[in-house]
Amino acid sequence: MVDTDDLFPTADRVARRAVVLAAVANRGLTEHELTTHDEPEETQQAMLGWIEDSGVQSEAEPRELSILECPMGELSERDKIDSIWRFEGLGVLLWALGLYELPPYDEVVTPAELFQLVHIFTMDETREFIAAAQLQPPDKLHAYRNHATMAHWRFRNFRLRPVPVDFVAFSKKCWIGTFDITRFRISDNDVMVGEDVISAADPEEVDKCLSIARERHLAINWLCGDSQVYSETDTST
Repeated sequence: MVDTDDLFPTADRVARRAVVLAAVANRGLTEHELTTHDEPEETQQAMLGWIEDSGVQSEAEPRELSILECPMGELSERDKIDSIWRFEGLGVLLWALGLYELPPYDEVVTPAELFQLVHIFTMDETREFIAAAQLQPPDKLHAYRNHATMAHWRFRNFRLRPVPVDFVAFSKKCWIGTFDITRFRISDNDVMVGEDVISAADPEEVDKCLSIARERHLAINWLCGDSQVYSETDTST
């Protein structure tokens, strides 16, 4: 029998993937702030130099490289948005390395904190970050995977059927068995978004939570060995 824990990416690879995600997310953010950015082309070249000199370029997928190398001002709106959302997966990877405390399921990560942890644009310190990488125990990864899966399920399900559910009862009997409901804030037996139960929350806030959940679910599934290729990791719920 194959030990599924043997399928987990190594700590070294997780750290290298974190650097790639940081570069991709920064590319999207730079494009988003193009009109107010002083030297976008210089930032792009510095970013490309950073991932090459840090020794992580081989970890970048072809699509990621095309985004990183795309001339400033020419990135599609879809690629820009998708790239920025990679911050959420980056947060999960850095959490898995024991370096970052993830915000709750309805709060986005803080890009500046993530950039600091991967030492963006500082090659020597980034190489040290990769060399020193250590993963949290598999049981912690599996526990977070259950949470991320259920968060993604609830927000995806609500988009398809925007009605209340008894999420507390669901946590005691669902297709994975049971899961820890204490990771969620609950009101009227359903998930809360901000200060409101999901069925009364601002639809834009619910959509934000769905995007957070999708990216975090992708990251933890990749961490648990579901796919060798990050972007091809399944996030079915």
